[in-house]
Amino acid sequence: MRLGYGEVREARSLLSFADNVEVAGPPEIREELARCAAAITGVYGPPTGTP
Repeated sequence: MRLGYGEVREARSLLSFADNVEVAGPPEIREELARCAAAITGVYGPPTGTP
């Protein structure tokens, strides 16, 4: 599927699909999503394995 965004930040909505979507390009979108995902991981940390 092809989607168009006016600004790179608008593509953040794709994060709601978690690992069910992969952005092929452009690189700026991939980089923005990687930055956002890293920030989320920083807040919540890696899973501990305990419920």
